[in-house]
Amino acid sequence: MGIAARRVMNTNDVMRMVTATGGGYGNPFKRPAEKVAMDVKNEYITVEQAKADYGVLVDPETFKVLGLTEERQKAEK
Repeated sequence: MGIAARRVMNTNDVMRMVTATGGGYGNPFKRPAEKVAMDVKNEYITVEQAKADYGVLVDPETFKVLGLTEERQKAEK
């Protein structure tokens, strides 16, 4: 289909629209660690981003949560 400013659609046509992700909402330390690990697995973020932005240590091969950074642990208290 390509990129087009306008496209005529007919009854029963199906269209798929893909957009960029948002900037997020709320404190990243409140995102459940398991969901952060899934974000790494789905390639939404890197292992490094999981650690730096979310305080979650993720195994790059198994995508298991290995632990939390000291900063996140302090924030959760």
